[in-house]
Amino acid sequence: TNNFMSHSGPYKEAANLLNPLLTNKSKSLKTLAFGGGKNKKAPSKSAYATVCRCLEHKVLIDAILDLARDGNRKSLRNIIFDKGAVKDHGLAYVMLYEILFGKYKRIRGGGVVARLIKRYEADLNEAKNIVLEDSDIKEVLRQARYVRVNTLKVTAAEAVQTLQDGGYEVYADNLVPNLLVLPPKTDLHAHPFVTDGKLILQDKSSCFSALALVGGGTNPIDGDILDACAAPGNKTTHAAALVGDLLSNKSKIMHYSSDNSNTTRCQKVSSIYALDRDSKRLKILKNRVELLCPPKSNSGVTVHPLHLDFLTLEPDDPKMKNLRCILLDPSCSGSGIVSQPDRVNIRGEADAAKRLETLSNFQITALKHAMTFSQVERIVYSTCSVHDIENEHVVATCLKEYNDTCKMEKQWRLISPNSLKDWERRGKVTSGLTSEQAQCLVRCDARLGDGTNGFFVAYFERESQFEKADSVPTRSYLSGNNALNGISVYDGQFDNHISKADANDKHPGEKRKVMERQQLQDCKKKQKYNRSKKSTVIANASNVVEAKSSMGVSCNKKSKKLKWKQRQAAAKAARLKKEKDQST
Repeated sequence: TNNFMSHSGPYKEAANLLNPLLTNKSKSLKTLAFGGGKNKKAPSKSAYATVCRCLEHKVLIDAILDLARDGNRKSLRNIIFDKGAVKDHGLAYVMLYEILFGKYKRIRGGGVVARLIKRYEADLNEAKNIVLEDSDIKEVLRQARYVRVNTLKVTAAEAVQTLQDGGYEVYADNLVPNLLVLPPKTDLHAHPFVTDGKLILQDKSSCFSALALVGGGTNPIDGDILDACAAPGNKTTHAAALVGDLLSNKSKIMHYSSDNSNTTRCQKVSSIYALDRDSKRLKILKNRVELLCPPKSNSGVTVHPLHLDFLTLEPDDPKMKNLRCILLDPSCSGSGIVSQPDRVNIRGEADAAKRLETLSNFQITALKHAMTFSQVERIVYSTCSVHDIENEHVVATCLKEYNDTCKMEKQWRLISPNSLKDWERRGKVTSGLTSEQAQCLVRCDARLGDGTNGFFVAYFERESQFEKADSVPTRSYLSGNNALNGISVYDGQFDNHISKADANDKHPGEKRKVMERQQLQDCKKKQKYNRSKKSTVIANASNVVEAKSSMGVSCNKKSKKLKWKQRQAAAKAARLKKEKDQST
């Protein structure tokens, strides 16, 4: 049990979900929300969505808190958090999101935390305007929404048509097949195609791992694939979809040699093994695979989720006899995630350095273990980090330590993935890496204008693969849906979509619906006000009656008596008038 269950109000559930995420850096939001036991109740959709939006804006909220000052020039972060004025940090972050970036820019309900934040609302908004002018922040805010079409369940054309019919502005990504681009902040969590597994909310850079593995090689894959750290399963299912497209001829791997001739090579992949050592995360993985990779999809590839720690998997395991490829996306700091962070970055230089060193040591161990599988021909190592110690340092260390202990034909070589040759940002030249090797590495950074979350990809091949190649291709890519019929390729059309005046603006296709909902809400509020006003009048009249009755005289009886006297007086006046008329 945690200590954050005591508060109540409209943000209670969201705050209870966010608090463990702020204190436990090794847990992800999905694990905390849906990874509980049988008796744990999943959070409501509204609470989960609130936490998602709060984490999405946390980098902005932190920047605002660091900059904001009160009238005495004291830091608001110090006032709100560091001096212990607010012990429930989750509740504070949720309320800060609501008042700064929420739909109505206000906090519902009251309480100590709400009053404290409202007291400094003007200072917070002043700091917000300054933060939103920062060029790095602008790059993050204009980041588009990426949606991957799950071709195991629906065609790209059908998905595009459905979104366009719903009023969404849709473009095709210029690099990743079957990846659609929509305006920033587009909310599709409740869309039927998303809940049915036909569309997957996946960032562009996150698609690079599977794309490099399936389409980046000198030779086509001729065996099984292993995803060593698979949960929650986006990369696993993406690899399954890419292989399924190839085997069903929806797209092809085209190898262009120096003499401009090209040949299409079929890939032989029957199984994808998806490992995770955590039973709760494995449950999420199984549910995800069941939704996204149905057995009746006729893709020609089967995904096998396994409850297993990759570091305990022996290279000579009978199940791995036909293994040829390993996708390794181990635990990392998540420092590159800025659009929809699943983790919270570590604050404090000492804690951050210690945590990064621990992560880097684990990543080196995992990658060196992957290199010991003698039957494997290619490895993709990826992280959602921008730190050198988790990226180039890991690659350089593993290449040196492994290659120094084995024969030439078994050594590993860094290759620039053919399916990502058009991506410009490359790795850094660090200790142990040459400039040529750094050019083989792929990097992304939202703060540098890449339009996608920070990410890192390293693609390795055995030296023996070059002996098997007919000719080393100069270009290779997965073709088929990069330019879908009927829609344009994305080329920065949403760069100015979000303004500093409204960082939470909806895309044009949603504005009409939002206005209609707002008008309906305003109408309901007016009706409620009128009913309330009428009730107030009745209540006031009732108070008058009660006041009179408190004088010792029954108001009801007195009223009846008064009316009787009035009737008697009227009758007497009428009688007197009649007698007078008769006498004359």
